[in-house]
Amino acid sequence: MLVVLNFEGKNLWKSLEILNRTNPRFIIDLMARRPDDTERPYREGDPLIREALDHGKVLYERHE
Repeated sequence: MLVVLNFEGKNLWKSLEILNRTNPRFIIDLMARRPDDTERPYREGDPLIREALDHGKVLYERHE
């Protein structure tokens, strides 16, 4: 699961924070990334980022 949101700190720590707060009852690979952290890898053809952004489902979108 790719979670794109604005946050401070390291991607790994944010990913772990999300997992600890949600406590999923199943195994999940979760990556937290800032919007800026997804733009360049997408342009450069990162297969994971491309698959998530091109074919993934948006579960929640917040507009500020």
